Order: sequence, then C-alpha cells, then structure tokens
Amino acid sequence: MAIINFIPEKSILPTAFRLVKKSKKTLYLTMMMKEELKAISDEYLGLIRRKIQEGVLIERIGFGSQKDYEKALVQLGLRPFKNFYFKYCPDLRKAQRLLVSDKKEMIFAVYMDQEKKLVFYTKYKPLIRVFLAYFKEIFIDSIC
Repeated sequence: MAIINFIPEKSILPTAFRLVKKSKKTLYLTMMMKEELKAISDEYLGLIRRKIQEGVLIERIGFGSQKDYEKALVQLGLRPFKNFYFKYCPDLRKAQRLLVSDKKEMIFAVYMDQEKKLVFYTKYKPLIRVFLAYFKEIFIDSIC
C-alpha cells in the first residue's frame, strides 16, 4: 500500500463517515466553516453526537470568521461536554483540512488554489504524527 492514497471527490464523504464510525477513542477534525456550514448533513451531525455519547474524545478547530463560528455552534447544537471541544481560529493562512481517527487513519486536503483541493487518505504513522503536531499547536498552544 502507498504511503498516501488519493481520494476521488465522490469518495471523500463516504471515507470521512467510515473513519468517524470506526473511531473508538479520539477524533481530531478541522472545519472550513464558511464552506462546511452550507454542506454539513444531519446524518453527519448525528454521527458526531453519537460518538460524543460513546465517550470518544472529539477536538475540532473551526477556521473562519467569528460570525461563522457562532453559526457553527448553533448548527452543531452541541453544548459543552467533557469530551467535545471546539476551538475557533480566524487565521485562514493556518487552515488545514483534516480528520484523524484514533491517531491511526487520516484524510487531509491539499489546496491547489482557494477553490480546488485534492484529498488523500493515509495510515502512515509518521505523517499522521506531523499533522497531529500541527493540530495540537493550534488547539493547545493557541497560535491563532
């Protein structure tokens, strides 16, 4: 198996759902709020809520404006839980789309320009560690 595998556009959502469903301990997610607020499905929100109820630790970073962050909080409809944290980052230059399931599998996007992106899947632990280090730097060290 290759270190990273390209995910065709039609397979991105099914792959994301599969990774979220498989998670048992942790989910690390980022969100381009302006983009995702329009496209997030009730099925996906229900799955996230179910994972919270199962005790999965979920850390999420929302990139965008304060207004979009407030909309995202309402749309997610998630009150604070001991295992769900949603951090706001206004600095779009630091934005990186990713979803890491149990620190074992990940999908991430590489932007070709502001609109066009390529999405990849990996189980390669050194690469996942690098993306998690980036995530933690924003999430914990507040570099936004």
